[in-house]
Amino acid sequence: MRRLSTGNIRNITDGKQSEESKEQDEESSGKIYKG
Repeated sequence: MRRLSTGNIRNITDGKQSEESKEQDEESSGKIYKG
């Protein structure tokens, strides 16, 4: 894990952020409702 380059780390963080942003967008639009 320590051998990951900054590029790989950025890709991982960007992927997580993109997934979270998509979920937030869907929730705000009302497509997904999490009780």
